[in-house]
Amino acid sequence: MDYIIEKATVADLDQVEALYGAVCDYLARGTNYSGWTRERYPTREAAERWLQADVLHVLRADGVIAATAALTHRAEPGYEKADWQVAADYDRIIVLHTVATHPDYLGKGCSLAMMRYAIDFAGEQGMKALRLDVCDYNTPAIGLYEKAGFVCVSKYDLFGKPPPYHLYRLYEYALS
Repeated sequence: MDYIIEKATVADLDQVEALYGAVCDYLARGTNYSGWTRERYPTREAAERWLQADVLHVLRADGVIAATAALTHRAEPGYEKADWQVAADYDRIIVLHTVATHPDYLGKGCSLAMMRYAIDFAGEQGMKALRLDVCDYNTPAIGLYEKAGFVCVSKYDLFGKPPPYHLYRLYEYALS
């Protein structure tokens, strides 16, 4: 499959919103590993904020947005409790948010390609590590992150959600 990964533009917002909706619909029909819903998260408004901050990235497969991720320096509350492998300020850390792949592209390598892109992007920016959080219940995402080389450093109740979405694993990929 031919794909390119690049920063999103304003022209991408409709496709990103459609991708988020397709992911939420897919999860609603089966096991909702992430707890995402159309009404709550991820939303177009989140994509707009990331676009304004110039941190939203998209993977295009044959010209269609098949996956997205936001790569920021913003850690979620609770990250300070973790026993991270790399000691660094967040201006030297990239945090991955909302790694999402359209259901039509699951199993085609897009998610792993997005993770490898994030690793390469962070390295090119001189970062010390990448970090992310994932619901302890989200076994497909956990498998992806571990396959990409991320290491689980801690588990916390980050957001006060009801079970089974309350515990989150904090993952890190050390770059140096």
